[in-house]
Amino acid sequence: MHRVNITAGEISKIISGKLLADPDLRLTGFCEPREVDSTSFCFIMKKESLREIEGKSAGLVIIPADYEQLISVPSIVVENLAVALAKLLSKLFPLARSSGIIHQRAIISESAKVGANVEIGAGSVIGEDVDIGDNTIILQNVVIGDKTRVGKNCKIYSSVSIYHGCAIGNSVIIHSGAVIGADGFGYTRGDTGILKIEQIGNVIIEDNVEIGANSCIDRATIGSTKIGFGTKIDNQVQIGHNCKIGRFNIICGQAGLAGSVMSGTGVTFAGQVGVGDHLKIGDGATLGPTTQLAVDVEPGQTILGEKGYPARVYLRKLFLLEKLPEYVKRLKALENEISKKSQDLPPEKALDH
Repeated sequence: MHRVNITAGEISKIISGKLLADPDLRLTGFCEPREVDSTSFCFIMKKESLREIEGKSAGLVIIPADYEQLISVPSIVVENLAVALAKLLSKLFPLARSSGIIHQRAIISESAKVGANVEIGAGSVIGEDVDIGDNTIILQNVVIGDKTRVGKNCKIYSSVSIYHGCAIGNSVIIHSGAVIGADGFGYTRGDTGILKIEQIGNVIIEDNVEIGANSCIDRATIGSTKIGFGTKIDNQVQIGHNCKIGRFNIICGQAGLAGSVMSGTGVTFAGQVGVGDHLKIGDGATLGPTTQLAVDVEPGQTILGEKGYPARVYLRKLFLLEKLPEYVKRLKALENEISKKSQDLPPEKALDH
């Protein structure tokens, strides 16, 4: 149970919902459906949750229009539950603001420029000629390499490493253990073995990007690896050198993108997607879970399956796969029938048959 102090009417205004309750109803708790009581409210995200509130005197529930006739407790009806949840959480539980305190055990180069009201935690190291914007929070044991720029209102969690020469935009969130700007995987075979191709580029993270824990974004061989405005990257994601990720992409956990991948606006990479190098993925495309992509994807296309089939083809294959035992059984029956009829024919006819 999360403690709050808000009225039903105030909630309705925040999420632009249709109020079916007393606007002055005061609520002191925000919780999951199974915990709800007469002084708290919850979101009903799925029909199974309706059973969890049966017999309870729920203070208020927030529901989609489809559920309006299914419950009799005070409620707010919204068009999109996820959007309503995002709006309400950001209003009730805003991100912590910078304390403006620089810990005495932080190490900051004399040539670094630190903006107003910046917080830097113990053990963090800020390199030469680093530029950090106003109101940014840098927690413990963060390392920011030389000549890197970090924008305003960012939050960088503990144990993040940002290599030299990278550029982080405004309002970027980077979670613990992420590595930005490590060398791209650039090698070639030569007469004396495997030769390293020096990675002399950088990484550019545009505004409003969030990068999950233990994700890695490699620096470019030449030029820049870029992550577009508003893109959200989950935990344990690998993005190779020279990738150009578009605006408002979603990249889910354990996805791996090889070098020089280019994606358009609004692309979704589901969990454990693998994308081969130099591929182009059009605006609004979706790559389903565990897809292993080896060809370009047209705008708006949905790709599914380990071999990266268009959704329509993949679903047809699944249908046929489920029918395979039945088809095998029918095929064996036909073979037995043909064999039996052949035995009843004269030898010369059986051979022809």
